Parts: sequence; structure tokens; C-alpha cells
Amino acid sequence: MKSTYKAVLPQLKAIMADIDKFSAAHKIAGKWQHRLRLVAEELIVNIIHYAYPDTEGNVYLELDMQDNTRIKMVIINTGIRFNPLEAALPDTNAPLDERQPGGLGIMMAHTLASRID
Repeated sequence: MKSTYKAVLPQLKAIMADIDKFSAAHKIAGKWQHRLRLVAEELIVNIIHYAYPDTEGNVYLELDMQDNTRIKMVIINTGIRFNPLEAALPDTNAPLDERQPGGLGIMMAHTLASRID
């Protein structure tokens, strides 16, 4: 599956519907479908909120089943450069009043995906 969407929150419903179609076509269900949706949602919502602050833009999503055992997900945008691999992960052991906002979605993606490049 390869699709391009406007990077706006109302498109999230269409993106999730396409992920569900991909999941159904490849018999992905239960916790694996939930993980796929959650990783995509966390990363795409970050793009929607931060990549295009002063202009409209797009987000490209590609899903590919590999060896019938792995899903390759590619998410691309042309907005403000941000590499989630370089982002500092939040200290979830710190007291709430000492934590900086942000980063939990990226941490969740790192936790749920077997690999992020």
C-alpha cells in the first residue's frame, strides 16, 4: 500500500481506514494490528502537528508485508526536518512535575516496533 495524504488531523480517519484495509488483506489482527495503528498514528500526528506550522503539506505512507512475517512501514514528509532517532527519549522514572512535555509518542513507537530506521 502506498498513499499520500494531506497532513491535517481530519485525514487521520482515512489513514487509519487504509491501515485497516492493509491489515485485513494480510490477515493482521489483534495486538499486531493495534501496534501497527498505534505506531503510525503517533508518528503521523507528530508530522501533522509539527512539520508544517506555516504551510500545508503531505504525509506519505507505505506499508509492505515482507516474508509474511514482518511489516515495513515508511512515513515521509517534506516539512521541518525531524529525525525521531535523534530525539531524546523522556525519563519516565522522573517525577511528573520534573518531566519535560513531549516524547512519549516517539518512545511508544520505539517500544512497539521491532526496529526503527
